[in-house]
Amino acid sequence: AGRKGVRQEADEAGRKGVRHEAGRKGEQKEEGVEGKSVEMKNLGRARKEDYAFALRQLNLRVRPGELVVIIGEVGSGKSTLLHSILQETHCLKGSSKVTRTGISYAAQQPWIMGATVRENILFGSEYKEDWYKSVIEACALTEDLTKFTHGDLTVVGERGVTLSGGQQARVSLARAVYAREMPLLIADDPLSALDAHTGKHIYSRVFAEGGIVRGSHSSPTEVRDGHTLKHSGVNRAIILVTHATQYLQNANRIVFLFRGKVAVEGSYQELQRIAQEDDGVDAKKQETQEDASTGPIRASGGVTHDVRTALKSFVLRVADDVKNKKSHKDGGAEGKQIASDRKKPASKRNESEATDADVGKLHTEEERQTGTVSMEVYLGYIKAAGSWAWALPLFFIFLGERITYLGADWWLTRWIAASQNGSGTAGLGSVENQTDNNVYLLGYVLWVAANAVFAFARLYTFSMGAARAAAHIFREMAHAVFRSPMRFFETTPLGRIVNRFSYDSEILDFILLEKINGSVASTFWLLSAVTVIVAVQPFMAPILVLVLYLYYKLQLFFRRTSVQLQRLDSISRSPIQAHFSETMDGAVTVRAFSAQNRFMRRLAHVVEENGKAILAFSAASRWLGVRLESLGAFVTFMTGLFCWLYRDTISGELTGLALLWAANFTVSLNFMVKNSTEAESKFNSVERMLFYANNLPPEARLDHSPGKEGQEEHRHHSTTSPRIWPPSGKLEFRNVVMSYADNLPPVLMGCNFIAKPGEKIGIVGRTGAGKSSLAVALFRLRE
Repeated sequence: AGRKGVRQEADEAGRKGVRHEAGRKGEQKEEGVEGKSVEMKNLGRARKEDYAFALRQLNLRVRPGELVVIIGEVGSGKSTLLHSILQETHCLKGSSKVTRTGISYAAQQPWIMGATVRENILFGSEYKEDWYKSVIEACALTEDLTKFTHGDLTVVGERGVTLSGGQQARVSLARAVYAREMPLLIADDPLSALDAHTGKHIYSRVFAEGGIVRGSHSSPTEVRDGHTLKHSGVNRAIILVTHATQYLQNANRIVFLFRGKVAVEGSYQELQRIAQEDDGVDAKKQETQEDASTGPIRASGGVTHDVRTALKSFVLRVADDVKNKKSHKDGGAEGKQIASDRKKPASKRNESEATDADVGKLHTEEERQTGTVSMEVYLGYIKAAGSWAWALPLFFIFLGERITYLGADWWLTRWIAASQNGSGTAGLGSVENQTDNNVYLLGYVLWVAANAVFAFARLYTFSMGAARAAAHIFREMAHAVFRSPMRFFETTPLGRIVNRFSYDSEILDFILLEKINGSVASTFWLLSAVTVIVAVQPFMAPILVLVLYLYYKLQLFFRRTSVQLQRLDSISRSPIQAHFSETMDGAVTVRAFSAQNRFMRRLAHVVEENGKAILAFSAASRWLGVRLESLGAFVTFMTGLFCWLYRDTISGELTGLALLWAANFTVSLNFMVKNSTEAESKFNSVERMLFYANNLPPEARLDHSPGKEGQEEHRHHSTTSPRIWPPSGKLEFRNVVMSYADNLPPVLMGCNFIAKPGEKIGIVGRTGAGKSSLAVALFRLRE
């Protein structure tokens, strides 16, 4: 998914002098001897081929068991460095050696699958209860899971919509921590979305010395603050990007990135000493020493003035705090306070989100009707196409086309009769010369011309009506979706919505027009065939009644099956789009965990499920085709037999006309049954689009406050706001009560405050306190 492939990239990198390890068993042994998880020498890498920003002259070595913290200003290349370790960037020069036995990765923007919490954490690994519980506790998820009705089996929805930002970050980190078989853990700023207490808890339980990731073989378990921690048993190397400078003093090494380079590397004390040194270089000397190839001017000790200035903001701003705080190892009362805080009930926001994420209730089941398509769907399509002002003229145009077609055949038989036995028709005599022949020819041309006019009128009228119907239904569906509340998007997988706007819309725009036109046309063809056969050979009437009855029973049996199979086809397409979109969003994480094969197997599975429905529909069509062809051949045989038996009373030209329409009867009936059943199955797309257009609950009216009046939807209502609105920046919350769903408790309970024009308001609170809910209420994402 958007990658050249490991082998191809390795070959290309090898030509550029970059060495990659594929993680084979022999190489694992060699790597263990060398004691390196990551090694980069004079490496240059860029995200894109234009190299607008690139890492330069990068030298880094990470050993098993080390905690390497990467810090730097915004845009200094921290995430690019991690992506380089993950082989997600273009190599410019240098060499890199990264363990490929496995990398667990927690991205800066958490990637959450639309699955249960447990499935997100396990990520394909085997479930081991003791280790799993240790990871849950270390990542501060225990209290959150107790508030979920189904615990860790709660479905969190696509992109983790029911989780707060902090919960998403912790689930993403728990996934990386749980994969203990992978000796390298990369975490890209996982603590930024957490409050101070939760961040400290996670750092002490996971990253600090003695945490579950850095545990040794000799001490697989540890009791801390009343909790039993089970260590991974693997001395994993950890690369942590963070802006939480209060944790720097506990790192084995700190790497300070500055403008794409490793500017300073060392322990916390060493970085403090460098930051406190005097530059000894004045501004004028700096200007004369500037080197365009290396960037900033070098100051005393080989560290530039710009680097030292930037470094001070990281290693000196927490110096005073460090003096007055105890280390994580003797957390004492503060550690107890954290444990006490975690035992407190979660906020109403977490409780509501947990209830909202009940397994089996978060993602609503996709609606699927049973039986044949209801008459309301057909009437809805006719109404969208132009109502009866379109349908009735179209009926008479179809009728005129069939009459002129039959008239041309009848005129042709009269022409043949006039040429052979001298009997004329329509007041015309026999064909005795070329002039008489031209008269009959002119009559035939007029019949055919009239038929062509009706055929063109039929196609034009039908196409215009179908285009109006497609445009109208699409507009109605789009309007209904755009006016749906946010909960609809949280409980409906994205693939299900996209499926209606793509596949179902394509059916409505193109395929349905062809199937309906063919179905109606073949019906008139069939009636024409029956009329001609019975008119020429009345003894065929009871046989045709029997055959038509058998056709009806076959078609009725096939209709029910084909419509259901088409519904299965439509429904089974949604998981394909949802899985593909989800995988693309988390492609970096999937490749980091080397889970490409598992996700490809999952994609193949959902595609095969859709293929089963398509194959079943094709098999059912062939089942019907064999039986229709057999009955059609029987009709042709019986027509020929009766014409032979009554050969003395039926003229040759009428016998030929009867046999011609007997063959047309078979073709017409096959064509009618095939097109009518396929048209009905394709009407499933109309049914699905009309369901969204007519049944989605809308938001409140745009210019009304919540309440009964506000809940009354006027679909095409135009707002009448003042010309200049708002007149000032005043914002007032007056007794605001908000819930995320009608059946959930409120998350804002009588909230009151006023923000005066020109004020800057800061909103603080613990995770789940309702900070984001204020914005949700302000923008009316919830009423």
